[in-house]
Amino acid sequence: MALDWFAHALPGEPVVLCTQNANDRAMRLGAKLGFTEVERF
Repeated sequence: MALDWFAHALPGEPVVLCTQNANDRAMRLGAKLGFTEVERF
C-alpha cells in the first residue's frame, strides 16, 4: 500500500488528505485508512 511505503520511506512526516467535507465517500475512506479530521476550512 502506498501509505505503508510512505511511512517507511519518510518516517515521522505527516500525510495530509484534503477533500470536500460534502464528499461523504471520501471522508469515510479517509477514516477507514486511519486519517483523523483535524480542521475544516
